[in-house]
Amino acid sequence: IEQAKSLSDKTRAYLTFIKTLGALRNLSNATEVALAVLDDIGEPIKHSDMGSLVRTVHVFAKMEDSQFLALKEMDDDVKRAAMKFLLALVSCGFKIVSNDLPF
Repeated sequence: IEQAKSLSDKTRAYLTFIKTLGALRNLSNATEVALAVLDDIGEPIKHSDMGSLVRTVHVFAKMEDSQFLALKEMDDDVKRAAMKFLLALVSCGFKIVSNDLPF
């Protein structure tokens, strides 16, 4: 991570670290790292953002495939990196929840 020169290099390094922590079931630390990185790249997650995030998920869930595929591709590298870290957070959250499921 310290040797990474670009946002892309840092993103790959941090995602590898977060996924490793997740694979080791160290989900709390994986979540902390992902949230810290999002904050560092200027895309912090605040508790007050959760309502907006849930509304956005509902909008996407109601879309037809053709509508979703017609959306403009994201071209902001920082936003793309943020999406990758959000996916890592969702994965950690799913693993936490799945530990509580009886199956």
